[in-house]
Amino acid sequence: MTMTSARLLLWSPRVLGILVCIFLGLFAMDAFSEGKPLVQAVSDFPVHVAPAVILLAIVAMSWRWEWVGGMAFVAVAVAYAASVTITSIGSWSSPARS
Repeated sequence: MTMTSARLLLWSPRVLGILVCIFLGLFAMDAFSEGKPLVQAVSDFPVHVAPAVILLAIVAMSWRWEWVGGMAFVAVAVAYAASVTITSIGSWSSPARS
């Protein structure tokens, strides 16, 4: 493996992890929507920013221990896929029955 590809394999997951955290953090701004009192928006903000903070903690852990980060990201992906599958059962339209 060349030095360039080794560096790319080392840094691309870190940078992509941070970019995903920033992207998820932008959704936390939804807590401050129009018509919502500031007190309620401030109390809703931690719930909205929690996924980004959890993912940032995984990125920080994986910075030191790469295998922990790899396993954690796979676990998060499997948990997300399972939650989407469980919540969407029956929500897809089925063919019309006659």
